[in-house]
Amino acid sequence: METYYTGFAPEATARLSPFAWGWPIETATHVLRLILGGAFDRYPHLQVMIGHMGEGLSFMLSRLNRLPGVC
Repeated sequence: METYYTGFAPEATARLSPFAWGWPIETATHVLRLILGGAFDRYPHLQVMIGHMGEGLSFMLSRLNRLPGVC
């Protein structure tokens, strides 16, 4: 938490880190790593449930689609 939010007001850190920014972005990053790391290719029956419309991934699909080897 200190690495990402040093220099913000304590109130901003308290709100950004867990639910406004930190959790959704970190979760989206981990899911993206599962996808790009081939976890679903190696384990085709693997199912993962993430909340809140994909924790931001749905909003980034147009950018992800432009990356070579992603989609």
